[in-house]
Amino acid sequence: MSQLLTIAERLKAVTNIQKIAHAMQLISMSNLSRINAQKKAFTLYINELEKLSEQVGFTSKIILPEKKARTLYVIIGSQKGFCGNFNGILFQYLKLTQDISKISACIPIGPYAYNLCNQHHIPIQSAKINYSLANLAQKTNLIFEEIQKAHKNFDSLMIISNLNISIFTQKPQSTIISLAHTSPANSNPELPFIIEQPFEEIFAYINNITIKTKIFQLLLESLRAENSARALTMDSSTRNAKKLLAEMKLMYNKLRQAKVTKELIELSSSL
Repeated sequence: MSQLLTIAERLKAVTNIQKIAHAMQLISMSNLSRINAQKKAFTLYINELEKLSEQVGFTSKIILPEKKARTLYVIIGSQKGFCGNFNGILFQYLKLTQDISKISACIPIGPYAYNLCNQHHIPIQSAKINYSLANLAQKTNLIFEEIQKAHKNFDSLMIISNLNISIFTQKPQSTIISLAHTSPANSNPELPFIIEQPFEEIFAYINNITIKTKIFQLLLESLRAENSARALTMDSSTRNAKKLLAEMKLMYNKLRQAKVTKELIELSSSL
C-alpha cells in the first residue's frame, strides 16, 4: 500500500512538471515569434542607417582584432535558466578564444555572465544588468553609457554573444568595435539635404548611433538564441516527462493489480 501511495505522489509530481515544461515551451515560442517580428522591423532601420552613413561618408566601426588594443569586454549570457547548454558553449568559447586572466574590464549582461566574472575574478565595469524584449532599448542605452564612461581607457569593444543559427543550433561569436576617435574624411561633403549642425557633430552622432545599433542587434540576437534554446530544452523535458509518466503508470497498474489479486486470494482462502 505504501509503495502505491509513493508512486501515486510521483505520478502527480511528474504530471505537474510536464505541464510546467510545456507551458514554458509555449512561452518561449511566443517570445521567439515576437523577437522575430522585431528583428524584421529592426533590419529595415539598419538598412536606412547604412544608407545615411554612406551619404555622409561614414565607415563602419566594426574592425578586426588587434593584439595590442586595450579591449573592454561585454559578455551577453542568458537572462533566465532552463536553456540547455546556452551559457556553457558561450563561456567555453570565451575561454578558448581569450586569455581570461588578462581581461582588465568587463560588462556582464545577465546573472550567469555576472557570476562567471566573479568566479574568474574578472574586473566588472558596471552593476548587474538584466534585460528583456520590453526594455531592450532602455538597457542598450544603459550599456552604451557604461561604455562611454570607460571610453578613454580602451581602444576597442569586444562583445561575446550567441548567434541563433536555428531553433536547434546556437553558435557563439565575438564582435569587435573600435572605440578610437575618428574624423570624417571629408569635412564638407555634398549632401542631398541641408544640415544646420556642424558636420563633425553629425558624424559623432552617427558614430554613437552605429555602436548603439550594433549593441541592440547583438542583444536581440542573443535573446532570440536563448528562447530557441529554452524552447528546445522544454520540448525535450516534456517528452521525457511523458515517457516517464507512461512507465510509472504501467508500474502503478501492475502493483495495484497484484494487490487486488492478493486480496482476492486471501478472501477466497478464508471461505
